[in-house]
Amino acid sequence: MKSQEPLMLRHRLPIKTILLFAFLLIFSGLRSQISSTGKLFYMSFMEMEARTGGFPDSLLLYITSEKNTTVVLDNPRLGGSAQTINITAGVVNRRAVDPTFYYPVGSEFPSTDLNSRRGLRITAKDPVNVYCMNLEQNRSDGTFVMPYEAIPRAPQFYVAAYTPTQRSGGSGPYMPSQAVIIAMDNATVEITPSVRTKLGKPAGVPFTVSMVRGQVYQLQSNDADGSTSNGQSLTGDLTGTRIRVINGCGKINVFCGMK
Repeated sequence: MKSQEPLMLRHRLPIKTILLFAFLLIFSGLRSQISSTGKLFYMSFMEMEARTGGFPDSLLLYITSEKNTTVVLDNPRLGGSAQTINITAGVVNRRAVDPTFYYPVGSEFPSTDLNSRRGLRITAKDPVNVYCMNLEQNRSDGTFVMPYEAIPRAPQFYVAAYTPTQRSGGSGPYMPSQAVIIAMDNATVEITPSVRTKLGKPAGVPFTVSMVRGQVYQLQSNDADGSTSNGQSLTGDLTGTRIRVINGCGKINVFCGMK
């Protein structure tokens, strides 16, 4: 896996930067090293508190490659959405994408909801590395993206997030702990939340979601739950939530953190 150091050096982040926590991928029988380099990626940005309007300032992709190549950006559920961009070898190629189209808003939305189209597919002619960032005033959330090739069939993820500590407007609901699932194949996904969810799914009780390729499902903690005054409570923290594919061998990708 290539270092993210060039990205950090070339794009200075605000002091109050919040990074997305890397998810933990668990599976058996791995016989080779996991690589972050590949030709096919599925991803989604996560909802975040936007201080300058309804959307973050920018949704950004950073793509690196060892050779000059091209990538196609598209929404796998919407024909005609493909855009081809050139990638220059040896540098960080920065690309902004439309926040009104690729930014999910809301929790546990169904497959018929417009938000289910917020997934982004990246198809490269040659191997590349992909990073993404939500860029907003006084905060930035970023992560690298695992390629389709590196994720096993029927994967299992455990969420690593954080306890909600901030309230909307200073006194409103808590900004939730959250995770976003994007289906790389048609898949039945089982979710066992570690805390109650925004729409009332109880902690510790598995539930399933049927997903089609490119569909997005955003899970959030209940916005009434968060830290106590001393900041020690774990109420509202989705850390430990298990997300896995069942009844098949489809692939999913998961991103997690907090709003």
